[in-house]
Amino acid sequence: MPSLPATELPLRHNHSAEPSEHAEVAPIPAPSSYSTPASSSKQSTQSSEVAATELIFLGTGTSGCVPVVQCLTVDHPSCHTCTSPLKENKRLNTSCILRVQCPPPENSSSTTPIYKNLMIDAGKTIYPAALNIFPRYKIRTIDALVLTHAHADAIFGLDDLRSWTLPGPRSTQNHIDVYCSATTMSEVARTFPYLVDKNQATGGGDVPSFVWHVFDENESFRIPSCGNIEVVPLPVEHGRYLSTGNPFWNLGFRIGGFSYISDCSGVPEETKRKIKGSRVVVQDGLKWDPHASHWSIEQSRTWVRDELGSGVALKKRTTTKETNGESAFENGEPWSEDLGPQSTWLTGFSHAVEHVEATKEFSAWGKRDGRGMYVRPAWDGLRLGIDGRPIPES
Repeated sequence: MPSLPATELPLRHNHSAEPSEHAEVAPIPAPSSYSTPASSSKQSTQSSEVAATELIFLGTGTSGCVPVVQCLTVDHPSCHTCTSPLKENKRLNTSCILRVQCPPPENSSSTTPIYKNLMIDAGKTIYPAALNIFPRYKIRTIDALVLTHAHADAIFGLDDLRSWTLPGPRSTQNHIDVYCSATTMSEVARTFPYLVDKNQATGGGDVPSFVWHVFDENESFRIPSCGNIEVVPLPVEHGRYLSTGNPFWNLGFRIGGFSYISDCSGVPEETKRKIKGSRVVVQDGLKWDPHASHWSIEQSRTWVRDELGSGVALKKRTTTKETNGESAFENGEPWSEDLGPQSTWLTGFSHAVEHVEATKEFSAWGKRDGRGMYVRPAWDGLRLGIDGRPIPES
């Protein structure tokens, strides 16, 4: 992936065509609060007590969400997924929160760790996702937001985050730190100029308070508001421009033992190297059939198995079982980085994928493969521990 200087804001007209060198474009307002985070090699290291310990899926659906309105408004609805009453078949735009364990403040007498919330993406459905999941898991603040790319299902909910930064007696926080690439910063500034320069606001409503941080997608960086935890960008292809055939680049992120990639049609070798050693991998899996800008379920599963490893030793492999329709690990030998991810969870599904059927098929794959590979479909509200096991709701 070509490197972009972190201080430049490249110009783009839309998400389907590359910018022309000779195109006339309106000037992009400079962010009123803007910084370039230093690479992790130039910052103090995080405390050994800081770690990403949980991943909570806020959304696991494609941009159009599931169910699909067309399937429900025909004379005789028959789509198995869209008519399903199961909560696992209700999917909002892909997004997640990583819970980061941090030591208590230095001036505190408490020895109890505190938890920070690092959110990835704020698409069109982020507010209903928060209404559904934040109270359930007692999440209140958004301590940092990291953006993968500038498509609608990743950034069009940014304005809704005003609810977190509004002043008043029930105020949650005074600002949200937002991290993105220069390319994404350019698109946000063009789409929502008032979010990066409040002078562009018209005074007709409240404006969220963001502090923008533009990173180099080729270097890791740290987030001070989340214990100085290290974030490693994972550039992947997400389709190609019809005009030139060049890739459109999306970013996944590796944070501790978690690697999260929401939209993917190809993984460069350098990105694969950065993912290796992850304990839990979240990967795109739009549907069963191939697609131009997303990997199919089979492509994702095969890539993880062949390029990263099955996650279990052949001499004593971890097996799986199904309990009340939910996947669970049985005790096996301890995991180590050289084995590949201990568990892989797919996300970004269309209505072509029904949850129960997919879970059964994924389980059958592991048995047929003979390597004990553990792949399952994620769902909105799923909460994973550091080993990739689902954490039951209390």
